[in-house]
Amino acid sequence: MPHHCMRKNSLLIFIFLATTAFAQNPKIADSLLRLVHTASSDSARSSLYCKLAVLPAVPKEKAIAWADSAIKQGNASGDVSHHAAAFKAKGDVFYRRSENDTALHYYSEALKLYVQANDLTNQAMCEYAIGSTLNACDRYPEALNAFMECEKTAERAGSKRYQAYGKNGIGTIYFQTKQYAASEKAHREALEIALEVKDNKLLGWTYTNIGNVYITQKKYEDALKYFQLQLEAYSQTDFISGQAGALNNIGVCNSYMGKYDEAIVNYERAAELKQKIDAAEGVSIAYQNIAELYALKNDSKAELEYAYKSLEWANNANSLTEIAASYHQLAQGYASQKRFDSAYSYFVKFKETTDSIYDQKTLDQVTEMQAKYDNEKQQEQITLLQKDNKIGQLYNYVFAALGCLVFLLSLFIYSRYRLKNKANKLLAEQNEQITSQKKEITDSINYAKRIQQSILPSPAAIANFFPENFVLYRPKDIVSGDFYWMERIGDKTLFATVDCTGHGVPGAMMSVLGYNLLTEAVLEKKLSTPSEILNSLNHGIIRALQRQSEGQIVKDGMDITLCAFDSNTMQLEFAGVYNPLYHVRKGELKILDADRQALGEHENTVFKNQVIDLEKGDCIYFFTDGYADQFGGPHGKKFKYKQLQQLILSIAELPMKEQIALLERKLDEWKGPLEQVDDILLFGFRV
Repeated sequence: MPHHCMRKNSLLIFIFLATTAFAQNPKIADSLLRLVHTASSDSARSSLYCKLAVLPAVPKEKAIAWADSAIKQGNASGDVSHHAAAFKAKGDVFYRRSENDTALHYYSEALKLYVQANDLTNQAMCEYAIGSTLNACDRYPEALNAFMECEKTAERAGSKRYQAYGKNGIGTIYFQTKQYAASEKAHREALEIALEVKDNKLLGWTYTNIGNVYITQKKYEDALKYFQLQLEAYSQTDFISGQAGALNNIGVCNSYMGKYDEAIVNYERAAELKQKIDAAEGVSIAYQNIAELYALKNDSKAELEYAYKSLEWANNANSLTEIAASYHQLAQGYASQKRFDSAYSYFVKFKETTDSIYDQKTLDQVTEMQAKYDNEKQQEQITLLQKDNKIGQLYNYVFAALGCLVFLLSLFIYSRYRLKNKANKLLAEQNEQITSQKKEITDSINYAKRIQQSILPSPAAIANFFPENFVLYRPKDIVSGDFYWMERIGDKTLFATVDCTGHGVPGAMMSVLGYNLLTEAVLEKKLSTPSEILNSLNHGIIRALQRQSEGQIVKDGMDITLCAFDSNTMQLEFAGVYNPLYHVRKGELKILDADRQALGEHENTVFKNQVIDLEKGDCIYFFTDGYADQFGGPHGKKFKYKQLQQLILSIAELPMKEQIALLERKLDEWKGPLEQVDDILLFGFRV
């Protein structure tokens, strides 16, 4: 099972724009509008319109109109700083709606005016906003430069606060580009300033950033320390949302450390705080996290309880994204109880909701393009949308296939369920029905197994390209979340081992999606470089499952090892997510590490491609985590990767048939009478 099972935005990185605490009062707009009518100067009216424009949950058209009024009044006032503040407010309007190019335009206009007014503090503020927007566009070098300019300007202005903002911004860019040592250094410099100025909100934000650096490197004890400091800092303020975020982060650390009960307590506390500020979506997210933990604890009853709570709050928030996530959690919970009729029902609701989100997004994108581009540009974009629609049709086919799998399992139960409510039969007849139902379910799952096995490469096909090979494949249940895949393109033979979230029916549904996306990348897009194929797979998962950029548990993921071997050049290309590759040559084992950035989390994730030169007799092994995670031995502990490495090294010189026999025997001896905990897949070949 993949390790990245919690929300990606559990690690909160706060962007501090110039907004004020009063913005959270839903009645403030009326109060501000009354003040506008009684204001005695253009500059005062401009300031009030700025505050109106950046109120949360204001419709876009109204926010833009208020920002335009602020610009008009600021210009009329003759005060350059007020005019600049109005442009800054309009930039905030577009930044909050992720219209980053437009936001950059207005931030740049504001910056010019602040430079003209020699207002260094607000100049630094604008430079920070520009850096944040460029970061959101993944324009990291430009963002880094903007944050450095912010720091320099703030130092000239004597603004310690914006110096810390600039340093935190610099640290964020280093974090995004995986330069963790440099990121930590920048955030610690910001921390020194935050401690000096005794700004608890700034402290909380900086502690968060340092915690993010540690948790990304899996230094959970260190991360926990800083998230606890984050909570302590925010507890000294009225920033309730920040306190809830800190509790959420602490819960993430607890869960990664296997302390599920402690994580649940902290998520419950986060949910209580979110309820205090009527943040219904945040409450839904917290309850989803708890449901996910109960799923990991194999407590499906509690999982369903919290999934229903999550759904209730998602409906209160009218958040389609969280409603869809709750439906998916309910489908998984019922599937784990083998109540396939209910699982299928909620899976259908999940699919309908994600389709609705996709349709609305597509409509919004088309509307925005029509307003922004001329006729020639529109035609180019429409062409792109047509291509996207073809891909969308492919996803519909994939989901139809998944639905068929579940439908096969649920049809008989559903019909029997209706009959049971209509009939009052004797106990003997009911027992007979139950026996029959069990047989039908088993037959349906076995049929699903045959469907799944049909997509796996045959032993003959594998042997055609890798004459000396073995595949150790043991699903935990009848159907599996692990699968292996192979294609030939040009002179390259591509092979992958994939671990989808979960096992059994939920894992099998994800495996069909993964298989189709891999095949699409190679056969339709003609990609042959492993890293490029992973990039395509990443985009495909996001589009298929409609992942949002904020507040979404990363439940639907895949760990993968993907190789491309060219027998002419004897070069092996490798790209992976979480699962490494082992290379054995002349009694020495080398490990090629995979990326530790989950598939389906970030739209613009770039995966690295590694190339090694092979020699005759070299052995290559790649696998999912099931073998290493199997419990057993004299003390009932995990087998672990270190022992797997030693085992592989000890058998690498043997023929492949003997290798798989020894691997299977060792696994059986280690597991003993204990239950298999996950799907197991291990592939090896000799050059």
